[in-house]
Amino acid sequence: DPAQVLASCQTLNVTLGEDEEQEKKSGEGGPTKMLADFNVRYGSVPFSIREIYTPADAPAKGVFTKTVDMPGGSLLALPTAVVAALPPRPS
Repeated sequence: DPAQVLASCQTLNVTLGEDEEQEKKSGEGGPTKMLADFNVRYGSVPFSIREIYTPADAPAKGVFTKTVDMPGGSLLALPTAVVAALPPRPS
């Protein structure tokens, strides 16, 4: 990824958010979106952006559409897979 050239101190703080449209459709609500505050330094210049991960239209476990919280941020929607790497379960 060319954007990582000279990048340092990368942090990603993810929280679960409510999807109001999904709540209206299902009547259930609950955390259906992930909100990720991404921070990085390019040399001495800090950069921050909020990424929004929304479950894909055809629900599939771990598949999201990533947009960003900024003007025009929904114009570029990237399909994204989220995977949890966990230790093996005790037998």
